Amino acid sequence: MRERRGRLSDEERRCLSARIGDSLPGFLAPVSGMAVSAFHGMDDEVDTIPWLARLHERGARIALPRVVRAREPLAFLRWRPGDTLERSRFGVLEPKADSELLDPDTVIAPLLAFDRQGGRLGYGGGFYDRTLERLRRSGHARRVVGVAFAFQEVPAVPMEATDQRLDAVVTETGPVLMNKPVG
Repeated sequence: MRERRGRLSDEERRCLSARIGDSLPGFLAPVSGMAVSAFHGMDDEVDTIPWLARLHERGARIALPRVVRAREPLAFLRWRPGDTLERSRFGVLEPKADSELLDPDTVIAPLLAFDRQGGRLGYGGGFYDRTLERLRRSGHARRVVGVAFAFQEVPAVPMEATDQRLDAVVTETGPVLMNKPVG
């Protein structure tokens, strides 16, 4: 999937990312007052910042993830357009450590691949799975939405007992609701 995403030109990535951003606010409605966590797309990922700024303008409280320590859940820290971000040891842009902590109502998760059963293939660190498990257990993260390009859909993602499922994915063709198995 990384190779396929890497073949997109910058213009194709911007255009497809904008189409994802056009669908997202309506799918998340109502937005005002909602705490939404997302991620700062990097390299060949979906470009999230333009539509995060639009969600902020519509009254959403936006948080970006920050790695606290290896094998621990992520912290979601408040972000506003124009805030200075720091590059982590993984190369990801994150809010400063002293930013306000937010527990999101909706988590917008990065992924490499997804399936129609809510399976999400991440980047192998388990950060999102640990974080989603903690948030769901505490009554937060009532909705987990992946954002991806449509070609990232696969027939089946291998799942382990600790993997957290998505409720939906928004692609440039619109929202994909999941048919999650019971149990």
